[in-house]
Amino acid sequence: APTGLRGTQYNVLVAIARARGADMTTLGVRLGVVRAGLTHALRALSRERLVESRPGSDRRRRELHLTALGRRRVAAAMRHWDAAQRAI
Repeated sequence: APTGLRGTQYNVLVAIARARGADMTTLGVRLGVVRAGLTHALRALSRERLVESRPGSDRRRRELHLTALGRRRVAAAMRHWDAAQRAI
């Protein structure tokens, strides 16, 4: 892929962008993904510095957010997706 993202990674990044601070449970429900699969995907995205976890409203909750690099990568992927859809 021109952006270096797999389809599953793109889906997770877009869901995080739309959810704005959702925790893993909420994100998993929105994506229809079990926690283990989401943990695996998030670990890779965190390593690439596309996603970060921040403390939530209480100590048990961790909110997921895109980093600046993650926002740029999603924006680039969306441009490629739009171009591909127009070409079809």
